[in-house]
Amino acid sequence: MLSQASLHPIDLKTDPRITDWDEAYRQFGSNFNKFIPAHRNLLKRVQKPGTSIPFINKVVAIMNINSIRDVIPVRGDDLTSAGTLLELRYSNGNERFTPIGLPETIENPDVGEVIYVAVDSGEVMCRRWNWRNGLGLTQNHTPSGAIHELP
Repeated sequence: MLSQASLHPIDLKTDPRITDWDEAYRQFGSNFNKFIPAHRNLLKRVQKPGTSIPFINKVVAIMNINSIRDVIPVRGDDLTSAGTLLELRYSNGNERFTPIGLPETIENPDVGEVIYVAVDSGEVMCRRWNWRNGLGLTQNHTPSGAIHELP
């Protein structure tokens, strides 16, 4: 999959599978050049020859493959840690976000930022729709239940 992406790169500035998402980001007020969506960043990375992406767990690997193959944002969360109700909504600024790789860091999204949040805990799973992922699915390397969110 990765070798195919580097052999047959797509133009991230003109491919409608990317530019349609860019327009969606513009419409909710996010600058996709400043806050590069996770799927765009992943595609940019894998199109470089010799690139590898870190293995987090099998579920994340499946999501990455789907995102690369179908040129779409794909995310997922561990239902055990996320709770029973997830929302895509505007932030009130009080929610908590823990970035992947920085488990001791707590951030608060900007007021009005589009977030994906676990309602029960107030933990933000993803900022700016799908720009920056939180610990979510990665904190439990063997999730007992996972959900994949596809557009």
